[in-house]
Amino acid sequence: MSTRVTIQNHAEEDARFNLYYQCFDELIEFLYLELGGVPFATESSSYLSGDHHSNLTVRISVKWAPDLITGFQKSIVEAFVPLEVRNRAREVFNSDKAARAWLIAKPIVIGDKTAVELCREGHADAVLYE
Repeated sequence: MSTRVTIQNHAEEDARFNLYYQCFDELIEFLYLELGGVPFATESSSYLSGDHHSNLTVRISVKWAPDLITGFQKSIVEAFVPLEVRNRAREVFNSDKAARAWLIAKPIVIGDKTAVELCREGHADAVLYE
C-alpha cells in the first residue's frame, strides 16, 4: 500500500517523474519529487552501487513551492516562446509576470491551446496576432 498522494506525474518510455506528498503527514510541510530513468548530477552513486537504474527523490519544503513553480514557468516560457512573442506580451500586459501568466495559462481561441503549446507546435505567429 502506497502512502503517496500524487499531485502530478508523467512517464515517457523509461523516464518518469512523480510529484507527491505523504498521506500520513498531518500538516503538509514537504513535497517529494521523484525522478526515474533520467540522468542527474549524482549519477556516480548509482555507478558505485552497480545499479544502473537511476532514481532520485528530492524532498522540497512547501514554503519553496511558489518560487519553484514560478521558476518552472519562466523556464517553459524561455524555452518555447520566441523572444518577439515574449516582448509583445510584455508590452500588452506592462508586466513580465502578467505576460508569463497569460502565455502559460490563457487558452487561445485557436483550438483552446495555450500560447506555449502553440509556440511548441510552430504557430508563434498565431500568438503574436491574438
